Amino acid sequence: MIHEPWSGDHLNRKADAEHLLQMVLERYEARRKAGSAGYTLNLDARWGEGKTYFLQNLQAQLAEDGRTVAMVNAWQDDHGDDPLTSVIAAIDEMLLPFAHKDSVTVPFDHAKRAAAAIGTEALKQVGFHFIKMATGIGLEKLIEQASDGAETLDAAAFEKGADAALNAVAAKIAAERVANHKAASRAIETFRSRIRETIAAASASGGATLPMFVFIDELDRCRPLYAIKMLEDIKHLFSIEGLIFIVATDSEQLAHSVKAIYGEGFDSNRYLRRFFDRVFVFPKPSKRRYLENLALSFDIDLSASFYPTLGLSPVDIFETWTSSFKWSNRDLEQMFDIIATYVASWNYRIKVEPLTLLKAVGEFYTFGNDSNQSRSTEDPYMASFEEWRLPPLKNIDMTRGHTTEKRTKASNVIATLKAAMTQPVVHAKYDHEYSRDYMHEERNTRGPLMGNDISPSFLTEVESRVSNAGRHIVT
Repeated sequence: MIHEPWSGDHLNRKADAEHLLQMVLERYEARRKAGSAGYTLNLDARWGEGKTYFLQNLQAQLAEDGRTVAMVNAWQDDHGDDPLTSVIAAIDEMLLPFAHKDSVTVPFDHAKRAAAAIGTEALKQVGFHFIKMATGIGLEKLIEQASDGAETLDAAAFEKGADAALNAVAAKIAAERVANHKAASRAIETFRSRIRETIAAASASGGATLPMFVFIDELDRCRPLYAIKMLEDIKHLFSIEGLIFIVATDSEQLAHSVKAIYGEGFDSNRYLRRFFDRVFVFPKPSKRRYLENLALSFDIDLSASFYPTLGLSPVDIFETWTSSFKWSNRDLEQMFDIIATYVASWNYRIKVEPLTLLKAVGEFYTFGNDSNQSRSTEDPYMASFEEWRLPPLKNIDMTRGHTTEKRTKASNVIATLKAAMTQPVVHAKYDHEYSRDYMHEERNTRGPLMGNDISPSFLTEVESRVSNAGRHIVT
């Protein structure tokens, strides 16, 4: 439960929320006056852009403002087959403050019973369509199964041949589908009517401020059939005055789910638009702000944790690193998980050297433990990655403070850094022996060496430490 809305709001999502609420409430009211019930908005944001943070904090803000909000985590609930149950459960929890009001609880209990009937009849209705797509069992198979129980059909029909048998099965199926359709329609109308009564009673006798809100999160992560059924239920069952639905999705991923059901040539984007009255998209944050937010979310203090290699701040180096590759937000979040584990296990007085760490993290995340596998230098991404590669720092003599092994790629590393630094305020001395200052500082933090003892630099531990830190997320 969020106690202080928008605490740690490093992407300025509070301003986005204010804009969204103003727009949604205005459009809802315009539709209500025009006789159109309900409103459904799609919050479209890619993975890692903070949809869940946004919804949770918006829910807390609305609660402080006296609004009633239900929250559904669709992905947590998609182990079942009926998304309507999840929405009903969330609304049930939302109505707990009005549980002492019979005028609210009685119609809602009727609505829940109608929902159960809808689920039963809907399964019968969609069976012939979705069972065919999901399992490949078509009408021919159903007829074969039906013929096994010939006692339920006219025996004379089977004696007259296959055509008569087919006609008998088809007639029976048609009659059942008509009956199921009528039963489902009655249950849906009862459900919608009882929900309307519930909302009106909560407003009139319970003091609830209308409209109420229902948030749906993580829908794009659900099984395709479940996600589609959720959208269908919202559209057909909850287009009711007094309700606003906000459905958070990565719509690109959701479109892929729809195509998995209807086929690659299906216009899934157009199909999805029919479920929403409006789409809201976050303004794209700068990469620097996104990185700072990631670091904070993993409880990493960049300045306190990392050594200022090349005279640059750690965030400058992180920003340059991410700008040099085609990392997605999901990639960056998983790599920051490795970095956070690495930093948490760092038990030396000197800070972590970031450039060597980022090289190792990027290589481990991309190639796993096999750093010697074949890579194509024709791929621009791989060519860019090769510029960041450094040979292992194996034999480092701390008494002299430099490596005895040539770092043939080091100058390319620095060239990549220098080329990416476009901000005129950055003034740094680029030295191909970029780790010399770090090792000198490392030697000072260790204290005087005893006799001729030679200790390897901490830099030699980076690759093994990264492998251990990243092991739990690598498949």
